[in-house]
Amino acid sequence: MTPTSTPRRARALAAATATLAALTVLAAGCDAVSAPKNASPDSTGTASGELPADVRARGYLTVATDPTYPPFETLSDDQKTIVGLDPDLLAAIGKQLGVEIRFERAGFDSLIPGLRAGRYDLAVSGMTDTVERQREVTFVDYFDAGGALVVPAGDPVTTDQLPDALCGHRVGVQTGTITVGFSEKASKACQAAGHEAIDLQMFPSVPGSVLAMGSGRIDYVWTDSVAAATQVKNGKGRFTSIDDGTEPAPTGMAFPKESADLARAVQGALQKLVDDGTYRAILDRYGLGQGAVTKVEVDGAGH
Repeated sequence: MTPTSTPRRARALAAATATLAALTVLAAGCDAVSAPKNASPDSTGTASGELPADVRARGYLTVATDPTYPPFETLSDDQKTIVGLDPDLLAAIGKQLGVEIRFERAGFDSLIPGLRAGRYDLAVSGMTDTVERQREVTFVDYFDAGGALVVPAGDPVTTDQLPDALCGHRVGVQTGTITVGFSEKASKACQAAGHEAIDLQMFPSVPGSVLAMGSGRIDYVWTDSVAAATQVKNGKGRFTSIDDGTEPAPTGMAFPKESADLARAVQGALQKLVDDGTYRAILDRYGLGQGAVTKVEVDGAGH
């Protein structure tokens, strides 16, 4: 979302000293949305004993998400259910732990503040695990993704050197993501090299920024590889994507810093799903097997 988006362990891009990153994630208004039907608890959950006592007694986890980041999460056609990779994965985790999963819809930039305020047990929305974010939340990492640009099909930027090719152009990035900070650094690198700054324009979602590009309001969209691939597919030949040349970085489920026990319980449940093949089957269902991990880490960024 992400959003997008994003962020990658030490992402230094080509010519300048600019560091790039993109993991999209997007924005939406806060309101409750029901979880998929398969997110109910399983009385045989094998990991329920690892949960904190209050969560076990309550019987459910409140999960915040921004459902504008397919295929990780989006709204069903009737706008009543959050569907996608993350809901399916959390449903499986819920069964392992013996708890129900209850989603609440929230804008991406409100997820970490909401966790810190105690409104949610965890947040999942294609959020990149970064050292900076680890100061505020704890991550359980479950996916690896790189950064990318979405550009009009046939645009000459596809053959140019990054980030110099972006200098002087209108580039859309998603509000609230760390892509904003990295794109600002790239813009400063343009100026240091004697070029025009990048004209950065903020959007609440990657789809919204791509819509703006399609109508000619901006030139390019900077996001992560998953969001880029989704937008290229939805564009039906109108767009293409460019790998930004950075190494993949971890995507994680975020927890309040004081919820270390809950994070470890989810880590253990997810590792069991990795080991028994359930996790990979869910990723493959959405064509995301290339981002699979074999070991579920806590706060893996920077290690």
